[in-house]
Amino acid sequence: MRKMNAQYMTVSLFSGAMGLDIELEQTGCFRVVACVEKEPVFCETIRTNQQSRRLLSNLKVFLYITDLRPSEILDALGNQET
Repeated sequence: MRKMNAQYMTVSLFSGAMGLDIELEQTGCFRVVACVEKEPVFCETIRTNQQSRRLLSNLKVFLYITDLRPSEILDALGNQET
């Protein structure tokens, strides 16, 4: 069995309440650093999960993908190390 040492920084699109993303992070192979969601109620759930430490506290949450440029996400993330 191959052991994965890498941890991939990911951006979640159309995140919903981020249930899948939480599970991906629990594998130890992924770190969700930003998410994009269009429903305000799901953004509230995401922030609640941040406060309860199910998600990174510095997770960037973006609302409305239609007006979002990829460069905005990259600028908000800055230079994050794995």
